[in-house]
Amino acid sequence: MKKRTGKWLTFAMAVMFLLVLMAGNVLAAEIIASGECGDEGDNLTWTLDADGVLTIYGSGGMYVDYYADDEPEGYTYLCPWKDYSQDITRVILPEGLEDITDNAFAGCENLSDIVIPGSANIGEAAFASCTGLKTVVISDGVSWIGQGAFSGCTSLESIYIPGSVMIIDYFVFYDCGSLADIYYGGDRADWEAIEIIDPQDYDGHFSAVTIHYNSYPPAVLEEPESSEVPEPIVETAAPVAQASFAEIASWNVCIAVDGKFVNWTDAGPYIDENDRTMANFLEVGETLGLYVEWDSETGETSFSDGTKTICFPVGSKTARSDNGSTIEMDTTAAIFNDQPYVPVRYLAEFFGRSVSWDLDNRMVTIN
Repeated sequence: MKKRTGKWLTFAMAVMFLLVLMAGNVLAAEIIASGECGDEGDNLTWTLDADGVLTIYGSGGMYVDYYADDEPEGYTYLCPWKDYSQDITRVILPEGLEDITDNAFAGCENLSDIVIPGSANIGEAAFASCTGLKTVVISDGVSWIGQGAFSGCTSLESIYIPGSVMIIDYFVFYDCGSLADIYYGGDRADWEAIEIIDPQDYDGHFSAVTIHYNSYPPAVLEEPESSEVPEPIVETAAPVAQASFAEIASWNVCIAVDGKFVNWTDAGPYIDENDRTMANFLEVGETLGLYVEWDSETGETSFSDGTKTICFPVGSKTARSDNGSTIEMDTTAAIFNDQPYVPVRYLAEFFGRSVSWDLDNRMVTIN
C-alpha cells in the first residue's frame, strides 16, 4: 500500500482522505463538511472530518463578515462552520492565510490548542470563549492581536508571542484566569515597546502572569518528567514500537523550518537511542515540501523534490538515493504507532537544508 503527499497537496486530494493515512487498510477520518471560506478572489477552502479536525487550505483572506448575533451569550457566529463549533477539536491553519477573521473560531469550546501561522494577523474575538483552549503558539510574522482575541478562554494556561507582534489590542486576555505564562520571542525592551491599546487593561490582566523573555514556545521550555531516555524503538523483521505516546510527548522536541514552528497533528518528534531526532514521515515530508511515498509492505519510505529521491528502509542504517549512491547513517528509520519515523537531519541535509540543534531548548532548526 502506497501513500503520497507534497507541497502541491490540493483540496480535492484532502477530500480523498490523503491528509494523514495510517498503515494497513485504515483510512483518514471521514470528511463530514466542507466548503469555501475565502474573501472575494481569495482561494481558501475548508474541511471538517469525523474526528473534529477543521483544516483550512489555500492562501489569502477569510470572509470579512463573521460576526456575533445580538444575543450577548449566544455565541452564534456567521461563519461556514458555525453549526459545527462544538464538534471542532483541532484547527489546522495554512501558512499563507492572511488573517483570522473576527469571531472565526469563537465558542469552539472543545478546541484545546492552536498554532497560528506567521502570515495571519488575529482578528477581534477570533478565539473568544474557547473555554477548552489551553495552549496557543503564535508564529513569527504576526504583528497584531485583535481586540478580545482570547477573551473568555478560561482554561488558557500559556501562550507564545513572537517578537514580531507590535500591537495587543483591548481585552485580549480578558477573563483568562488560568493564564500563568507568556513566552515571548523578544527581550524586555521589545516587550515594553509593544503598543498595548489599553494600559489599564494590560496591568489588570497581566499582573499574575510570568513573562519569559527570549523564549521558544512553551512546550519546548518544559522539562521532561524524567531525566532518563525513553525506551528506544526496536527494529526487527516486523518493527514494533516500545515507547508510548506519553513517553515521547514528554520530551517536547520542537522543529522549526525556515523560522516557522511545525504544528504536529500526529505524535511529535522524539529523540531515539542514537540521539537523533525522529519525525513522522508524512508531516516532516510535507513540511519540507516533498513528495512522500511509503510502501507499508516493504517498510520503505521515499522522499522526492521532483529532481532527486532518497529512500529510508525501516531497520536499516543505509539510505539510498535514486542515482544509486548510498548514505550511511548512525540510526535507522523506525515504526511507531504503525507509521514510519525518519531521522530528520539525514533527510533535510540530503535536500540541501542546513540543520542545527539547540540542546538547551531541545529544538531543531532547519533552513
